[in-house]
Amino acid sequence: MSVSSMVGTCARMLARVLLTRLSYLIGALCHLLLMASVTTVHPPILLFRKPWQQLCHNLAKANSMRKINVSDEIASLDAYWSQKVIAEANGQLFKVAKGIGEINWHKHDDQDELFILYKGRLIIQLRTGDVDLAEGEMFVIPKGVEHCAKAEEEAAFVIVGLNITLSKQGGKPDWSYTESQ
Repeated sequence: MSVSSMVGTCARMLARVLLTRLSYLIGALCHLLLMASVTTVHPPILLFRKPWQQLCHNLAKANSMRKINVSDEIASLDAYWSQKVIAEANGQLFKVAKGIGEINWHKHDDQDELFILYKGRLIIQLRTGDVDLAEGEMFVIPKGVEHCAKAEEEAAFVIVGLNITLSKQGGKPDWSYTESQ
């Protein structure tokens, strides 16, 4: 391979990387501009006031399309019972979390909550009885139902719920800690 063809290849690769980074930057900027100029209603939908807002919204969404490795996202968690949003679709947040011990009893008056157990064993305590989840199993807690998650050993799971969940409603215990403590 000649020096000039190597330079050309490197230039094309660099241009491709720069264009990708630039599109991410433009998408992020559009997202910031968009959030400052839209109206949110319940259920949570965005009402665009101007045509450019829809364009910015679409660009921001296109730049957020990526493959997600759930195992890697769970491995990146450094605190028990803390949720990390990994995706959003149709007004739903997809979050990963891991836990050991027990959280506080709580309920969500505004939405159902879906648990998909990824690793370990998780007990969803309800006032009417316990639901024992094994790896690969799923359980939906209807809105307004008091519940408390418990894991005797470390468990990892995906939670799906509306993007309006308040963190104070999540039942995270005061003792929640990181693995290194």
